[in-house]
Amino acid sequence: MNYNERQAAMNKRNARIRHQMLKAVYGSRTNRHGGWITGRGVLDALDWCGPDIRPDNDDHATGLLSDLVLGGYLEAEDNREFDSQPYTLDYVTYRATARGSGFINLTEPPTGLIDDGRILKT
Repeated sequence: MNYNERQAAMNKRNARIRHQMLKAVYGSRTNRHGGWITGRGVLDALDWCGPDIRPDNDDHATGLLSDLVLGGYLEAEDNREFDSQPYTLDYVTYRATARGSGFINLTEPPTGLIDDGRILKT
């Protein structure tokens, strides 16, 4: 497998993981915290997916969640009480936006950022 094939496979895997993360956050929309879930809670929800649909480590997970925030699918809230606390999955909470909910409900068009099995039209 050459570099381009490996990179394409890694991008597809990341897109599948983002989809599972978005589904986990969307699934928490009716919780007692107003739909907010910690990054650690998102990872815990992915435990049933298996190792191929799980981020490699916390930094990888933080990056994938940040991609969803930058894409407008999630909103993030920094819950650190002290500046000395690290910006990690334990101190950041996420909630699905209208765009994220629309994507799960198939009212938003498919995107290369998230692989939900729909075919992208180029």
